Amino acid sequence: MRPIYFFSLLFLIIFNSAAQKTSPTANYDLKKKRLLIQSCSAYLYNSNQGAIDADSSVVLACKAYKLPISLAYDEGFNDGSYLIGND
Repeated sequence: MRPIYFFSLLFLIIFNSAAQKTSPTANYDLKKKRLLIQSCSAYLYNSNQGAIDADSSVVLACKAYKLPISLAYDEGFNDGSYLIGND
């Protein structure tokens, strides 16, 4: 009887850990990830009524979705849109 409990518990642990491997933002493109960070950080900043600063709300939003913090600040540098004549 104990081996049945052991294998069922082991199966549940493996099944739960496999379900947590995929990121909810894995299928988003770069623009959607930036929009997600901006909207979530604006919500956090406004819901706390300025108790935390804007940079801290960006960091909290990035950590919640497991995204790099630099993604919120390097918008024109990754795609070259800041260059003159690059339309």
